[in-house]
Amino acid sequence: MNKVLLELFLPASGKFFDVRIPRQISVYQATQMIICMLEEMNTGEYMPDMAAVMCDAKTGEQYDINVSIDSLKLCNGTKIMLV
Repeated sequence: MNKVLLELFLPASGKFFDVRIPRQISVYQATQMIICMLEEMNTGEYMPDMAAVMCDAKTGEQYDINVSIDSLKLCNGTKIMLV
């Protein structure tokens, strides 16, 4: 499976994480995958809910949940945030 390594910023906690996401999945699926990962970490600093959205960390622009990660042309090192 072809994956991309993204830098995830969580404004609610001020922390950064590296996440590896399959290119073929949708933004919605990637967001749910990240939420599950954060829930498993269970640090208590950030409790994401199903209303969380994935955004470009530089512009703050929300990604369309229906498009694939690959179609966004995200590459290794791209900075995203979950709000």
